Amino acid sequence: MGFDVKSHDHNEKHPVDLTGVSLVFISESTTSGNITNAYKDCPVPVVNCETWTYDDMGFAPNDAGFNNAIGDTLKIVKRDHPITEGLAKEVKVYNEPIILMTANNFGRRYGSFGNKD
Repeated sequence: MGFDVKSHDHNEKHPVDLTGVSLVFISESTTSGNITNAYKDCPVPVVNCETWTYDDMGFAPNDAGFNNAIGDTLKIVKRDHPITEGLAKEVKVYNEPIILMTANNFGRRYGSFGNKD
């Protein structure tokens, strides 16, 4: 796609130098405690796949239960934003999952899942 990718270890001091950077991508596999809110006021777009930083970044309430909610629907709270323009107030994001595997007997913490459809 024409991007030069600069990877950084999650154990580095964050935020890293963003000179010449067009986008920050935070992997789900990072340790959230090393990232926390480092990119909250970032001057470039951030794609954040590490859900345990959502409270630190201001995407979710700062409480112990936000990341444990089970559901299939996103509630759109700012419908006039270019990313959410045209979406309904609630958007179903997946159908009932099927479990393909789990890790270390963690029960509902799925290592891999898919949709029945």
